[in-house]
Amino acid sequence: MATCDTIPVNVASIERELRNLWRHEAENEQNRSGQAVVCAHTLNLLIYPANGDDNEFVSELMDLTTRHPSRAILIEPAGAEARTDFEARVSASCSTEHGTGILGCELIMLRSKPCAYERLHSIVLPLLVPDLPIFLWWRKPLAAEQAVASRERELFDGLVKLANRVIIDSAHLSDPPAQLHRLSESIRTKRAHAAFSDVAWARLTMWRQLIAQFFDGPSLAYVNRVTDVTIEYAADEVVPPEPLLLAGWLASRLKWNPPHDGSPWKKGQAHELTLARDGGQVRVRFQPGRTSNGEGVLGIKITADDGGAVFSVTRRKGADGFIASVTIRGEAPMHRMVRGRESSPAEMVSKELEILRHDVLYEEALNAAASLVGNS
Repeated sequence: MATCDTIPVNVASIERELRNLWRHEAENEQNRSGQAVVCAHTLNLLIYPANGDDNEFVSELMDLTTRHPSRAILIEPAGAEARTDFEARVSASCSTEHGTGILGCELIMLRSKPCAYERLHSIVLPLLVPDLPIFLWWRKPLAAEQAVASRERELFDGLVKLANRVIIDSAHLSDPPAQLHRLSESIRTKRAHAAFSDVAWARLTMWRQLIAQFFDGPSLAYVNRVTDVTIEYAADEVVPPEPLLLAGWLASRLKWNPPHDGSPWKKGQAHELTLARDGGQVRVRFQPGRTSNGEGVLGIKITADDGGAVFSVTRRKGADGFIASVTIRGEAPMHRMVRGRESSPAEMVSKELEILRHDVLYEEALNAAASLVGNS
């Protein structure tokens, strides 16, 4: 992979500088290999905030753009020392694809003062490559400072209108029980403009697959006789989003509903819910782990027939993978180890960049999780 040096430019000269960079790259590659060079992109990628000085993020971005050649527009808040409302610089990187040409990434870094966010939308729009899908990767929660948070919401709303798909990470929510309802409502109102992905939901993929496998074959009869669910999570002051989304997924798939007497989630009490199901009730408990063995969900135990059958998944301690167990009254317990590591954020985002359609399962799980915690 060849990378051009980053060149400082003003906003009006971005396209010219990019053409100069690619001309230079094409000449170098043709002199080296004798091959004609064609720069190919597959998508536009908007990222906020860019955190371009974060080495880990830069490494993730290089990995992403190698898999998905793109025009990436990285947006960062400008520091207090910035002399103008906007500053811009560009760079380009490319890799040879089977000796037949170039797959490239163009990086445009825009630094903007928060007070100029309302104009940033109009600057980004003409920089997008026409006729390619547009992804927005929103990498952070809204700022704590009210004035900045208000501007960020305005920026988010403007960029969502440009995007075909929006990638968020609800793990960034500082108070998930209080904020999931607002997130769910926001996605409902914006889904006409864009489809949404959640990295926190992607982290639950293996959990959902293993749980669904429990109820294949003879165990299917227990799926409508669940009486208790306990979800263990990495200790924290509040229940993180992933356990709530996992509970929401179960509730949405199995038609469990909160009782009709109001929100079951009461501040200051144990994180325990009683849900209504066809023919009975399900008690759902969120239990902090005694020892930290990762983040998010650490284990789940599903009990049916008041103890007649128990299905559980736990993280393996000190190793990648999971242990799935089934204990049914009158039968020998079964345990199996499932190897596998959690994907990196770049790997999860990379998979999301291959999808344009709405993730209906996620939206339904989020709506159910929001209904479980209510308007806390």
